[in-house]
Amino acid sequence: MSRQNWFELWATDDATRTSGRWFGLVVVDDSITLSGPEPATDAVRVEVGGQPALARPSSDGVLSLVVQLPGREYVELRSFGYTNDELVTLIGALDVGRDNRPHFGPAAAPLLDGLELRASEATSQTSPSLQAFNHLETTAFYVSADGTSTITINSGTQSPNDLLASRLLNPPPAGPAGAFAPDGRLVLDGTPRVAGTVTDPSIDPAIDPYSFVQWHREGLTITVLGNVPAEQLFEVARQVRPATPDEWVSQSRAVPVITSTQVSTTIDWDNPTTIEISSTRTNAGPTWTVSVERTVTPGAGGGGGGGQLSLVLAERRAPDPVSTGSADFDETQSWFAFQPDPAHPVREYDAIDATIVVVVLTSPPQGAKIRLSLGTAGSGDGTILPLIPVGDDVWVAAYAFSEQSAYTVELMEIDGSTVISALPQ
Repeated sequence: MSRQNWFELWATDDATRTSGRWFGLVVVDDSITLSGPEPATDAVRVEVGGQPALARPSSDGVLSLVVQLPGREYVELRSFGYTNDELVTLIGALDVGRDNRPHFGPAAAPLLDGLELRASEATSQTSPSLQAFNHLETTAFYVSADGTSTITINSGTQSPNDLLASRLLNPPPAGPAGAFAPDGRLVLDGTPRVAGTVTDPSIDPAIDPYSFVQWHREGLTITVLGNVPAEQLFEVARQVRPATPDEWVSQSRAVPVITSTQVSTTIDWDNPTTIEISSTRTNAGPTWTVSVERTVTPGAGGGGGGGQLSLVLAERRAPDPVSTGSADFDETQSWFAFQPDPAHPVREYDAIDATIVVVVLTSPPQGAKIRLSLGTAGSGDGTILPLIPVGDDVWVAAYAFSEQSAYTVELMEIDGSTVISALPQ
């Protein structure tokens, strides 16, 4: 039997994003995704039923949990109307079949009382966010002349309760546009639609939030998605209609327009564009490598000044031929744009079984090092980390560990034993 990811949505009849009770989950086959869930800056590492987990609380009361299951699977669950203890019970009662279809044991019965199964299907997605993407048939992609704004228009076959899933699993539009769709429901030109802000770990939090508008038309689910203000996206959605066969052929053959104002980047061959900062094998098994990538804007000069800096967090796991059918190492990478911030030199990224700490400093004392200590500071047995130059007056150190522990970060003299200062987190 082929292995696959599986999506389910359960909800009461009166459920909205912030009322009633509901939960949506995706069981993710780790042998398909090759690695665990991506690191996040807004998550907290916890344990659920003795298994490592990531918790992402939101301001509207919706809780997201990513929990490692025994074996190679993990489950991402979003919910409203449940306590933390109830979610622990619910996940503890979860059993995953050979096709990754979830089944709930008797312990979950009281928690499912009053809810109905609204959707259940195999999925190509690794997050509950927009399951309509599981049924894509056509896509049109538009980008602004400067490359900073994008709009995507997708269409595909309707699936049961796909609009309900989008409305529950994603918050309403951000900003003033939220007043027009406070619970995710939106009407444009008499057509009921769903509007919201995409919440998906694959979207870099440094980029403007992606908004979406979604509706049904002639057996299709149409989704307009973009990182433009929601008000602009509403107007685009109002104008969308199916293309004629001739129009579709014309669009698919169109040559992108490049203007003189388009932003471009160049490679500075005198300075490496990817610089490895550290590589750490954690006690949980995976090896985490932290690198910095630089793109240099023309006219900005070399050394990274004036260009864009991105952290690259790469997780490498030992091969699992039984699950994957391959003897190759599994590796995935996540990118996070960043700029130095002297007030917040320490950055934390949490994965399901690791914490990655990155220190970014400008003009540190010559030869200075970083000491990272788990638990109480001053024990003297912390790990000494070198500061690696990545650009003009920008220096980076990094370390990964699997323990769920507090930690301290200190700037040290060149001898590695004299503390210059503790760094705020």
